[in-house]
Amino acid sequence: TEAVVSTQSTGHYYITNNLRMGPKNKADAEKFQHQLLEVLKDEPNRVCADCRARGPRWASWNLGVFICIRCAGMHRNLGVHIAKVKSVNLDTWTQEQLDNMLAWGNAVANEFYEYKLPSDFRRPSDDPGVEKFIRNKYDKLFRGAGCCGCNQMV
Repeated sequence: TEAVVSTQSTGHYYITNNLRMGPKNKADAEKFQHQLLEVLKDEPNRVCADCRARGPRWASWNLGVFICIRCAGMHRNLGVHIAKVKSVNLDTWTQEQLDNMLAWGNAVANEFYEYKLPSDFRRPSDDPGVEKFIRNKYDKLFRGAGCCGCNQMV
């Protein structure tokens, strides 16, 4: 459904999609927050999807992954056309965003994004290596170059 919204300062009107708007009330926001915290308890979501740091509190919600603060910055560097980053604790979430995280999560997302990685692949730990890994993992997929070619990771 669509709604016409007025901006009082300019007097302009625009049409917005209600599905993309935030929660309708504080109870919905608290419910979404609770559901996010519950899904973070799943074992694969207890570590960053990219660098494996414990206790991620950020998410690239359109990619369906929970990430640490360091990787969140790297995801933001990819641009919003690739990664849409939110804090699990600090930001308000929509039903659409929550649903995507519930559908994916780190286990499903990494099976998809890392399907070309060999079983003996060692994740980089230094910032430049992690950033290159993230760019190859997500950006190349969006440009049609496939996912995570292991020969491009190191």
